[in-house]
Amino acid sequence: MVRLTILTIRMTRTTGLFSLHSRGGEVSDIRTISAIGYSFVDVVPTKCFHLSLLPTHMASHKKMPITENTLEIHSFDSRKTALKDIMAARLSLALLEINYLGPTLMVADACVKTAGVRIIGIESTDGAQQCLKLVGETGAVMAAAEQGVELARRMGSQCMVSVLPAPLEETQKLANSEPIFSPLLGLYDSRVPREGVMSTEAVGLLETQGLVAALHATDDMLKASNVTLAGKEKIGAAYITIMVRGDIAAVQTAIETGKATVERLGGKLIMADVIPRPHPDLAALLPK
Repeated sequence: MVRLTILTIRMTRTTGLFSLHSRGGEVSDIRTISAIGYSFVDVVPTKCFHLSLLPTHMASHKKMPITENTLEIHSFDSRKTALKDIMAARLSLALLEINYLGPTLMVADACVKTAGVRIIGIESTDGAQQCLKLVGETGAVMAAAEQGVELARRMGSQCMVSVLPAPLEETQKLANSEPIFSPLLGLYDSRVPREGVMSTEAVGLLETQGLVAALHATDDMLKASNVTLAGKEKIGAAYITIMVRGDIAAVQTAIETGKATVERLGGKLIMADVIPRPHPDLAALLPK
């Protein structure tokens, strides 16, 4: 029988993450337990939770349940918990650096739909590269990162990824810092989620390098289809992303029109694509 002294268990129901608070006051989690030779196998949601721990060298059918401890459960839904509180839970951090804003937004939407992760924000390098920052349980952020890399590859965009298990407090503060305004560029260095944003409208993304083609394409899109202009986003180095909203068919028509305009003018088209139903976390990043 494996014995483990536990005071409380903090569980994220959407991801199955457990943070273990020992009697000595230290906070450990599933990664710490795995490091000493055990990993969580399952959780039985009875009146009080019973954990099964499994030595990593044993077959999965040889479960060794721990039932002696009465466990106080403090559960929280990661979708309803403030990002600062999620970060304080010492979850893992995934960093994906992707070329261009449009592909980064597409990847962000796919990542949060793939696994139980949250978007901390998208930080710009004042150039093409955008750093997407995700937080969640280690397995979830790894799954999200893999999905993000694959999608970026399919879109022809470069992507560098790194996963930080239980980052230090100093690293958390850097990752979750407030956006800084650059007077020279006339924009903030990062995009962070706004509270209370819910949108079910499709979003169209048209990204170019250069203003002439972007503005001409915007005019054509708004004339050709029943969409609204959501915003014009800059990331530096003359990269412009035009965003439109509306029903899926209308947004698709608008983006096809905009793409044709950019190509007809000989402009540099970075991306033209549609997110049919943006995840709430992504919608919270977009302009009002």
